[in-house]
Amino acid sequence: MFTVSDLTIAFPTERGERIVVEGVSFALERGKTLGLVGESGSGKSMTALALMALVPPPGRTIRGHIAFDGVDIGAQSESEMQRLRGLRMAMIFQDPSSALNPVFTVGEQIAEAYRIHHKTNRAEARRRAIAALAEVGIADARLRADSYPHQLSGGMRQRCMIAMALINEPDLLIADEPTTALDVTVQAQILDLIRDVQARRNIGILFISHNLAVVSDMADDIAVMQAGRIVEQAPAGELFAAPRHDYTRRLIDAATLTRPDARAAIHGAPLLEATDLAKHFTIRSPGLFGRRLGTVQALNGVGFAVRRGETFAIVGESGCGKSTLAKTLLGLYAADEGALRLDEAAVSAKAADRPKGLRRRIQMVFQDPYASLNPRRTARDSIAEPLVIHRIGTPAERARKCDEAARAVGIDPADLAKYPHEFSGGERQRIAIARAIVAEPAIIVADEPLSSLDVSIQVQIIELLGDLKRRRELTYILISHDLAVVAHMADTVAVMYQGRIVEQGPADSLFSTPRHPYTALLIEAAPKLGKKRERVVAIGETPSTITPPGGCPFHPRCPKSQEICENTRPLLSQDQVDRPGHIAACHFPASW
Repeated sequence: MFTVSDLTIAFPTERGERIVVEGVSFALERGKTLGLVGESGSGKSMTALALMALVPPPGRTIRGHIAFDGVDIGAQSESEMQRLRGLRMAMIFQDPSSALNPVFTVGEQIAEAYRIHHKTNRAEARRRAIAALAEVGIADARLRADSYPHQLSGGMRQRCMIAMALINEPDLLIADEPTTALDVTVQAQILDLIRDVQARRNIGILFISHNLAVVSDMADDIAVMQAGRIVEQAPAGELFAAPRHDYTRRLIDAATLTRPDARAAIHGAPLLEATDLAKHFTIRSPGLFGRRLGTVQALNGVGFAVRRGETFAIVGESGCGKSTLAKTLLGLYAADEGALRLDEAAVSAKAADRPKGLRRRIQMVFQDPYASLNPRRTARDSIAEPLVIHRIGTPAERARKCDEAARAVGIDPADLAKYPHEFSGGERQRIAIARAIVAEPAIIVADEPLSSLDVSIQVQIIELLGDLKRRRELTYILISHDLAVVAHMADTVAVMYQGRIVEQGPADSLFSTPRHPYTALLIEAAPKLGKKRERVVAIGETPSTITPPGGCPFHPRCPKSQEICENTRPLLSQDQVDRPGHIAACHFPASW
């Protein structure tokens, strides 16, 4: 259906041209999936853009031939390509925040993708858009269709992008990192949905990702790109069983995380303790004077204790309350109820009400360093900002501390005069970590610190975080949807669902013998490197956080739900399990 021969793409420079894709050739059969893997800058996304004649100027295709179902892409006019794009060829872009228009509702944007290619009225297009949102697992699809992109979580925005790409049931689907921002269960749903569409329509899929486990789950064949070239191509099973190229072997080795034998020392009384934290948000209809639609119960009675030197991980699906909890711990959100204690001293709910000396003890590493670093400030200015805010040291001392923090994260102090766009993604995340440690905090909250990074860079950042933890005696609160990373890094894991902790325990115990069906679902849904994942039956649709179900909040999705589950909410209990420190909120906490 699709053939690419000797594709070569170049961008002009002061000294001539820079080749970014060179001599790329592959074929994609109808009904098959070709996985395209490689690190950032390897040419994956540029190859995908070329397939739809979307290479951004001044870049140009200087050599090669692309044919789609007998159509010579290079010979088509822009108007002819516009008739193909979206209808017969569709693309799921990597970053929904950039791809979605911030001034239109997501429903309007999805409906527009349908109306452009079909003679239909707005009401029918809206009905189709709502159905598409529901199909990709968005609860309250009719309500969410009237939301703007900024009102949705990152995972929900990505699902909207996928709904837009699939609404016209195209013949070719180019998926560029389509599940990077999604948690494992939604990821499993989306991958199963893509498979279903493929089987129903017999479409071809080019699946681009740096997540080798996802690619091994989805792809029939895999092409590995390095520095603009395909260095290895083989059937998925053969490539993972016996990779032939050194670069492929390095990628697979980097993706194979094993739990380290030596763990940092954990000791003493709780350093940070949360008791019955609650946080609710009022939801209103769009507009300046929108009517009140309900209340989202983001946190409901969350309690836990983190000891000094511990890595305490929080996992759960998008919208379960992980990031809300992180921001509540930092005081960026004021808890409506509950209490926080740091070193046995009470902590005010609002950051502004906390003494500066207390605020500097908890710092944060955000998910996207490109968004969290000011593009108009140099790396040195960004790293120094906590020192300036907390009035730490003289200008000369601040400069010295910045240099020390930069060296600690592997950044040359001579490069601190550069701006964020002049660094790679991994280097930007190192700068964000340097900013977090420069004020010498006791606790670092890391919210999805690895999700946007290549596997080889992820390994570097994981090793860096471990090294900093040992040398600086740091305590981590790690928020992640990557269970492999959590299993590698965490000492203790808390599983959140619908604003509550439903299971908590030592990482080894929780992953080997989960006691809550939701935890088992997360583990089952996670892709495994080199293995095809079985379809997860008990995923279902996440209940609305505006009108949550009674009893156990998970019972509508639980395969073994009974009457007591529908009527009585189970409490976290140590008595229900036989492993020290392993607790679960389930009426039937047998090993799942």
